[in-house]
Amino acid sequence: MAKTPLFQFTLRPNRRVKRIWTECPAADLKRASSQALYEGSPYHRRRQSGQLSATRGYPFASKCDPKWTIAEATKALRAGIAAGRVSDDWRNGFPRHVWYKDVTVVYEAVLHNEVAGTYHAYPLKEEEWPHGL
Repeated sequence: MAKTPLFQFTLRPNRRVKRIWTECPAADLKRASSQALYEGSPYHRRRQSGQLSATRGYPFASKCDPKWTIAEATKALRAGIAAGRVSDDWRNGFPRHVWYKDVTVVYEAVLHNEVAGTYHAYPLKEEEWPHGL
């Protein structure tokens, strides 16, 4: 008989599923989408000449797809905001969470500098996708 582990390890334990804020004012979306920037997280990845690196500096970080450059990630972030795929939690004029769907993968961007409006992002498992996507 196979032994079952005492603990089940997941990448993001106790993660609650979020909801898209469907009543966000269009003016707020327009302003935030024009100013938001993708920066990435120094804890998860290193940046090299505008490309997102596939090396991981944090054990739970997912690898970056080589197709994503800083410019492409910023474009996707802004598209997610402009489309209204944002949380109802806003900080200094920027949504705390933004979601972008790239064919079959959903990415969650998280605001990490509310003054500058910069974000880092990661792919979600299907069960983590926000309600209303």
